[in-house]
Amino acid sequence: MIKSFGLPNSQVGFVTAIPPVAGLIGMIALSRHSDHVGERFYYAAMTFVIAAAGFAIAAFSTSPVWIIIGFMVANVGVYGTQAVFWTIPQSYMSRQSAPGAIGLVSTIGSIGGATIPIVIGRAKDASGSFTIGFLVVTGVLLVAATLVLIARTPTRERMSSRTAINRTKTPAPRRAAQEDTRSELVIDFERYVPTVLSSLVAKLRANANAFFPQAYGVSLAEWRVLSFLREHEPASAYDIWTNAQLDKAVVSRETTSLKKKGLIELTPVRGSARNRTEIRLTSQGVALLDRSLDEILRRHSNLTAGLDARALESFFRVVAHIEHRIPHMADQTSKAVPAHAPVKRIVKRRPPTGA
Repeated sequence: MIKSFGLPNSQVGFVTAIPPVAGLIGMIALSRHSDHVGERFYYAAMTFVIAAAGFAIAAFSTSPVWIIIGFMVANVGVYGTQAVFWTIPQSYMSRQSAPGAIGLVSTIGSIGGATIPIVIGRAKDASGSFTIGFLVVTGVLLVAATLVLIARTPTRERMSSRTAINRTKTPAPRRAAQEDTRSELVIDFERYVPTVLSSLVAKLRANANAFFPQAYGVSLAEWRVLSFLREHEPASAYDIWTNAQLDKAVVSRETTSLKKKGLIELTPVRGSARNRTEIRLTSQGVALLDRSLDEILRRHSNLTAGLDARALESFFRVVAHIEHRIPHMADQTSKAVPAHAPVKRIVKRRPPTGA
């Protein structure tokens, strides 16, 4: 089609490369924004609509410039679809159903990829132009966008209810087979709150431990000491480890390191019975905290992207409730397993007794 514009061969390749470049830029922008807001279905549908709009522009245009613009728009949608759409099966389906669903979608996509060029070519031969073929592609893309929006039902809720139903089902009676099949309850560590929180804390700590030394030349624990002093100086080492929830040895080590770096100063308190020392920030320490404030807020904003103020307040209430309940974890409670308990059923097959 591009050759029909009358361009020399040296320019055909250059013009042909323009739409894919636009598609790559659009793919990066769409995928980043989708990650930022935490939305998949609407963005997947939007990419289909963008691709349909591009083919529609190319279908009704006679100017080579507008046809190339149409191809650029279409490529933005097509490339963006690849980046956003494939996150849906992995994020909203169970581990058991996701591989089959991905395989089915891939098969349908391969069939479409082989069929659409034939349809466009046959339409071109019959009508003498690409208009009908492009309109067929436009219609298929709009149907795909509609199906994605229809599928945007509370998938996770359906999965949760289905899982709850499966947990309450009575195990099927054993068949008269040679092997012993039993359904057993085990802990689902992906939903066991202590494990989930411990894993989350470990990931956050690892990320921060990699960030602070590189960005500001201090460790995470050193930055926490500096932040505590910013609000409570002058303070003693005892004040820091009791109120900042840091280990006594950690505070001793980090204050020594911070003093060597010139970020804090230690002043003995005259007349103190235990040789008490007051710790204050130096001007360099204050400057470091001022310099890091915007970056810390940006990291927090990136972490909580997609959550509004109400969701964050709910999160903090949940955290406060869990903290309050920690001393009660050993309390004696009913033996009945609640519906939301972090358990799952597994099937164990054992050889027959005496085999």
